[in-house]
Amino acid sequence: MYRPILIFLFFTSFAPFFVYAQSSGSTQAYQDKLQADYDQAQKELQTLTTQSNEIKSQKASLQRDIALIDAQIREAQAKINLKTIAITKLTKDIGVKQNTISDLETKLDRSFQSMANLLRHTRESDAVSLPIILFGHNSFSEFFKEVDSIETVKEALNISITDVKNFKQETEIEKTDLEDKKNQETNAREEILTAERVIQRKKKEKNDILKVTKGQEMAYAKLIEEKERKIAQISTALFALRDTDGIQFGKALEYANIASAKTGVRPAFILAILTQETSLGKNLGSCYLRDYSTGAGISVKTGDFKQRSMNPTRDVPLFLDITRNLGLNPQATRISCWIASYSRGKPTGWGGAMGPAQFIPSTWNIFDQRIEKILGVSRANPWDPEHAILASALYLSDLGAGLQTFSAEKNAACRYYSGKSCSAGTGASYGSQVMAKTANIQECMIDPILGKSSGC
Repeated sequence: MYRPILIFLFFTSFAPFFVYAQSSGSTQAYQDKLQADYDQAQKELQTLTTQSNEIKSQKASLQRDIALIDAQIREAQAKINLKTIAITKLTKDIGVKQNTISDLETKLDRSFQSMANLLRHTRESDAVSLPIILFGHNSFSEFFKEVDSIETVKEALNISITDVKNFKQETEIEKTDLEDKKNQETNAREEILTAERVIQRKKKEKNDILKVTKGQEMAYAKLIEEKERKIAQISTALFALRDTDGIQFGKALEYANIASAKTGVRPAFILAILTQETSLGKNLGSCYLRDYSTGAGISVKTGDFKQRSMNPTRDVPLFLDITRNLGLNPQATRISCWIASYSRGKPTGWGGAMGPAQFIPSTWNIFDQRIEKILGVSRANPWDPEHAILASALYLSDLGAGLQTFSAEKNAACRYYSGKSCSAGTGASYGSQVMAKTANIQECMIDPILGKSSGC
């Protein structure tokens, strides 16, 4: 008998994987927790897959059972067809027998009438003696004719009696045969009804088996899909935590949370700015400063000449001070190259942005003392991830991002890039890109970590 496999799983399939928040805790502990969740999810997925394969194997067995049921249904239907033919034939036979009985009953009636006449005639003949019969006729020939007539009547009477006996016997046999035929018809009809009930039960059994199997397959498919999605979600977070050239996401989020607590700017928005600027510190610039008087530089990769790498009057002196105080070689420290732009045929703008937040030296100089005070450090370092993230948060807060509305954040992003709001400047595209990154980081990275959603 088929017994459906009950899905009794005590996995954490529908519980959020990330029910812990990362603030100032250990990034390594955070990463270890993610890895443990990932390993557990992989084990649960393997178990689900094994059970799903068992269901598929059972389904194949059930399909063979269903094929057998179909064969039984066809057999029952064939029996119904045979019985229907038999009933049709029996109906015809019964009609014939009924006609035969009717004929026999007619013959019986005639025979009884003849017997009655013969009996009356016989009684009359037996009441007259032979001498009387003899003297009552004028000649012997008439006498013998009368005697012959009497004998003929007696003989006919004997024949009629025999016929009546035979007809009666035939009639009884025909009636018995008719009853047998009627019983056969009744039995045949009952067999048809029984076969029909069998078909209905088989059909119901077939539908029940298909329904249970389909339900189990769908349930396991849903669980497997959910588990695979969770694994992909954790994998994404783990990928962001792996060692890269930039800032580990876990560490960046930790610093963004600290900066947010000090400034009111959302961590997701802070990280979106740094992602837009340097892909979280992976791209710290492609130029080196070479000529302090002109601000020219060279390409880090090719050594080719790069003009306008840093403003020589506004930023180069400050850059030299920053690198000297931090013990860095100013000609081996990456800065951004000039992005070629012109106004009325003349070049505008400069390169020279520093670190993950891409502050030019003159802008960094505005925030360095605030950073040192908040973090309790002696030297603010634009290439230090924690310092750079706090600097971005402070600047964005000054630009109005602390309101945490969409328009406030977008305009802050535009001002961060161009110094003007999105509607007044040329940074509208930059602002839109930052806001798209903000939504992605919040919904796909931070919310799952905080257990607020199941991820993207």
